[in-house]
Amino acid sequence: PGQDLKKGEITLIHATLSTAVCLELVRLAEEEVYKMFLSVFPESENLSYVALVNKIYNSDALGRANEHGIDDPEALAISAFDEFIFIPVGRTLLNLKGMKGYVNNIMWPVPIPSLRFDYIVAPELIDDPRMKKFEEQDRFLVQIYHDLVLVDHVKFDTFKMEKLMGGERAELMKKAAQPFDDVLHSSLRCLWNPGSVTVQSVFAAQLILDIHDICGTATSGLQLVQDAINHMFPFSVDSNGALDTKEVRWPAEDQDVLMEIHRRLQYWLIRPPWMVLKEVLLGLSHKKREEEIPPEVDELIYRWLDAHGLSPPSAEENENAEKLNVQFIYPNDEPAFLINNSPLYCGTVLLDLISMTEKAGVALANRHWSVFGVAHVYNALRQLGGFDKHWPEIERIIALHPGPLFANDVPTTATSIYDRFAYRIGASPSNLRHFVKKRPWNFHTTPATAAMRQFFEAKLSLPQLLNLLEEQMSAHDHQNKQQRRIPESSRLSNHSLRDRPCSDWKSILTTSSPICSWTTSTSAGPAIGCSGVCGRKSRPASAYRTRTFAATATTTV
Repeated sequence: PGQDLKKGEITLIHATLSTAVCLELVRLAEEEVYKMFLSVFPESENLSYVALVNKIYNSDALGRANEHGIDDPEALAISAFDEFIFIPVGRTLLNLKGMKGYVNNIMWPVPIPSLRFDYIVAPELIDDPRMKKFEEQDRFLVQIYHDLVLVDHVKFDTFKMEKLMGGERAELMKKAAQPFDDVLHSSLRCLWNPGSVTVQSVFAAQLILDIHDICGTATSGLQLVQDAINHMFPFSVDSNGALDTKEVRWPAEDQDVLMEIHRRLQYWLIRPPWMVLKEVLLGLSHKKREEEIPPEVDELIYRWLDAHGLSPPSAEENENAEKLNVQFIYPNDEPAFLINNSPLYCGTVLLDLISMTEKAGVALANRHWSVFGVAHVYNALRQLGGFDKHWPEIERIIALHPGPLFANDVPTTATSIYDRFAYRIGASPSNLRHFVKKRPWNFHTTPATAAMRQFFEAKLSLPQLLNLLEEQMSAHDHQNKQQRRIPESSRLSNHSLRDRPCSDWKSILTTSSPICSWTTSTSAGPAIGCSGVCGRKSRPASAYRTRTFAATATTTV
């Protein structure tokens, strides 16, 4: 996804969805590997990334069986195969895992030992030309880690913010914290809670490194966010201090949705609470020299060494440390470092806003009835030959909302056109009261969006969301099989997405869909809650699941 994102071939939303699916597949594969691992090594008690890598590292096939473990000094010499199985990244995460007791008990930021600390016992290895790359990666991951830990401090109020910022500001900050995680955050949280390294966390760390290497500074998260926001509502504040959306007039009952969208733009993307807190805490920490270890950290280190039966550093090791100029890694000074360097954070928050935008767009369409009326008029003109121009957007809505518009039967003759319109609005005296109460002509948000709302409201975990979307995808494929039986004459036109080949799921996602339409250059305001149709036959389980999170974002109502 990183290459496609940099080239502009996919949007930030699509890259985020694809990455989320990949990391979920890694998590599922890790569970399966652990089951097989126990069947081969039943004596194993600690199932972890380290246990798996140790078995691979010491395999007979590599010719170094049981010579030394991954934690031994000899393992500090990194081979090409070690890079292949992500040992450098894994070592960084293992160091971060060891900081659990510090980051959870000492005010942020806690200085993190750099990669060079590992080489105090073998300083000659630091001259390897590849070490510069490994050190840069180590620093980048540690600084990402710093910001992720701070986000959790704000979300869970680890250090009682009222002591730091006053009660009112602290309460506002807690309320403004997002209730959900992006996939990078959820994959790496295990490092400090509960304090472990998983295969998924290593893959996630390597993935964010690859994104950083591929995109570099050319793909700024803040810029991607700003470009996406430009396609959102044209928010402004009028002379009375009220929130205005310029040419769009919103019913009073929908104002709460608009206010929530505006708040999330401000507090989750433009200037989230943790970014404000980061500036405050960095201002305090800059009073200390980075080379110095805070007394409380120094005390914890010696306490940990004593508890594990380890002796303090020897004179030789202290001398090596001075030669290597080992230093601690502090957070990056840039307040928006996490947003700029983690498109997954930005993409997840934007996806939340898109689902809310869909809700607002559906509400607007249902209040004004214009879409309903135009759809019936357009269908009549096209079916009766009075209009030979194609209007792709309204055709898309008709194809994806035949229920609310035509009670699932698109009319093709003058009589059926009149009858269908009269029936849909409940014109018959016998059923008028029933129709007014049920309002079956109302549009609805997609099932995929409804599922995502549960995730964004912290009612579903990511694995639960993916399972739910997979079920929707299965039902959707079954519906497509039924649709193939509908005669061609009953369809609106060959330009309908229902008739369009689905050879590439990216082409479906990048069309004017409510789940991603405002991230494209053709978007103009909130979209109706409709989504793409993908009429494929069933696929192998792995390919099927890989497409689920991304493709189900555009399934039919």
